[in-house]
Amino acid sequence: VDEAAIGINEGDARLERYLKHLDNVLPSAKHRSRHPKMLALVERVVSLWQQGEKVVVFCHFQATGRALARHVSAEIERRLYGHVSEQMRCSEEEARDVVRRAGESFDRDRPAERTLRAFVTSLLGEHRTLDGATGNRVYEVVRRFVRTPPFLARYMPLGSADRAEAVGSALDAADGSGLTLRHKLQDFVRFIGDRCQEEERQDYLDALESITPGERGQSSDTSDMEVARGPLLPNVRLANGPVRQETRRRLLLGFNSPFFPEILI
Repeated sequence: VDEAAIGINEGDARLERYLKHLDNVLPSAKHRSRHPKMLALVERVVSLWQQGEKVVVFCHFQATGRALARHVSAEIERRLYGHVSEQMRCSEEEARDVVRRAGESFDRDRPAERTLRAFVTSLLGEHRTLDGATGNRVYEVVRRFVRTPPFLARYMPLGSADRAEAVGSALDAADGSGLTLRHKLQDFVRFIGDRCQEEERQDYLDALESITPGERGQSSDTSDMEVARGPLLPNVRLANGPVRQETRRRLLLGFNSPFFPEILI
């Protein structure tokens, strides 16, 4: 998703002034999130996400969508690192470092990366319609997905010294729906390989490459984050009025995959 996908028109100037005024009156985003309706909606969205659901929220006003994106992202981040802190019996700052180092274990030719590559390669080998270049694109989408904090903090046994074994455990960890990433990836590769025409296959991969996080799990795009007026986790995406139709189409394609976005507002 390139930055040109977002444009602030003249009509947005009043909205920006209004939001800045809110920032001055209520400097803490936490205060705005305590509004009963916002609080209940954030709780509902995050709870569904924790159960393994993909969540889409429709908002009438752009300002509501922006605020919701920020608050949902902040609440997920709080829960993720709180969980790691409790699991590892460490501070939140130490928990963030633990997750960062787990993400680095998927750097090229490290044990975790080799284990993941072997698994994805075995899936790709079952579908002759997928050539080497397409297989590499699929693998990179998977690799960038599993090294993000939303995945690592929930599914990776971060205390394990054996990173290769930890990858296997993460692949077999079921979400609230009872499905594992191993099962989801098998279905996705089958879909891409057997059920998609070439043009449709390329559309899916183009979309996933444009909205998946960067090489180390950080966000590789800033457009919808700028619309939200603050950083978002890579699994939360905003697709409101200022977002181009093509960008929204790619977000919807990504939403209908095992990858990102997981929460679409």
